[in-house]
Amino acid sequence: LSIDRETGVVLRMVTTDHQREVSRMAIQHITYAPVTVTPCPNDADMAMKPATHTDIATILGRQAVTPRRLPDGMAARGTFREWCNCCQQEMVVLRYADGVRTLTLFEGAGHHQCAMTEGCHMAPSGSAYVETRRVGRVTAVSDVDRETLAKVMRSLQ
Repeated sequence: LSIDRETGVVLRMVTTDHQREVSRMAIQHITYAPVTVTPCPNDADMAMKPATHTDIATILGRQAVTPRRLPDGMAARGTFREWCNCCQQEMVVLRYADGVRTLTLFEGAGHHQCAMTEGCHMAPSGSAYVETRRVGRVTAVSDVDRETLAKVMRSLQ
């Protein structure tokens, strides 16, 4: 398995069964479309800004909700603050990854009923699943299987 470190895209993969090659694939060419990020109307620099403990306390009024259980191999990749245009509020974003799969937790202090319209940071793409839990008003977007994502959400503290 060869994975692009920057994007997490699988570039080459060989699948075997009982030490016998079953399939082989390699990406020959990729064209990435530019990503348009709508900045916070109050602060043009806020999109994907790293969040400090003070930022989190200011946004949520307490510490962020964190999972006690993560999928095997996943580790924290950062805590950020983002503006959600759909919810019209600032969010705390916790990112986890294992090099192939990702898990992103979005948490806001106010009413959290996002429509996940085009351009929304919480809108899933491809085969990602979305799960929302009222513990701290958290929405998770991930490409782990639905059962694993549900276990992560049940483990929030």
